[in-house]
Amino acid sequence: MMKKLILAIILIIVTCGVSNAQENKMWAGGGLGFSYFDTDPSIKTFNIAPEFGYNINNRFAVGMELNYGIGHVSKSKAVHIIDLTPFVRFNAVNADRFTFFVDGMFTFGKTINGNADRNRDHLAVGLRPGLLFKASDKFDFFGKFGFLGYSKEEGGGDGVFSFDANTNATLGVAFKF
Repeated sequence: MMKKLILAIILIIVTCGVSNAQENKMWAGGGLGFSYFDTDPSIKTFNIAPEFGYNINNRFAVGMELNYGIGHVSKSKAVHIIDLTPFVRFNAVNADRFTFFVDGMFTFGKTINGNADRNRDHLAVGLRPGLLFKASDKFDFFGKFGFLGYSKEEGGGDGVFSFDANTNATLGVAFKF
């Protein structure tokens, strides 16, 4: 039963890919990111974030990002972060080969702390701006910078409204098909 379900899902994905191949409506890619929070204690993270998306039209797209990060809180063991982030992208400005976009995102995930007795769930809702460069008909390069929104971590007190201008950046590439 499970094999049939997996085969059916693969068949649907391939069929959608073949039917949209001429239009470059879908993309798969990902990025690498680094963030530094100058707090007490300081936090440094490195992450890898594959993503898949679908362009609805020239202005809107939907997608999903899976993020795995490893962080270090000063003088402690590593912290592992796993997030799943569905997003809606609004292409605000299209200028020749460049597109300025804003992702409306909802992130939920888990923080696995090497020092703590238990792991923590977290969520975030907000906006993340970015810039895309169309290198060719098949490849785009992008950067996502900052975050404006609300985040909360289980056991971490009250939720926090935050604006991180330069502390959170991801650079990546996307293959369109």
